[in-house]
Amino acid sequence: MNYVKAKMLEMALSESIEPVGCVEKTAVPDNTALTSAHLNAVKALADHLGIPVDDIYRLYCIVLNRLAKEAKIKDYLPILVSRRVSYLIQKKIKMSLEAGRMINLS
Repeated sequence: MNYVKAKMLEMALSESIEPVGCVEKTAVPDNTALTSAHLNAVKALADHLGIPVDDIYRLYCIVLNRLAKEAKIKDYLPILVSRRVSYLIQKKIKMSLEAGRMINLS
């Protein structure tokens, strides 16, 4: 990864994402424990995207909170949440590149 792209990723993590419907940014629904599948998904996302685990964890919890409220089959949550988190991060980076400015995700 070149320096500019790495810097864009780093800068993208400091802007907050509005946690619509969340009381706390890191809130996890009471009935949804962060199982090993969720923790493995967070680690895999961090490795794949080259972003610190703590930043991925915050966004992951927000998305998990939103999706868990309506999920009928909880076994698929790690996959669905991971895809959504990856999409959101890539979308923010793409939007910042198109706008020609550096933005932050967290």
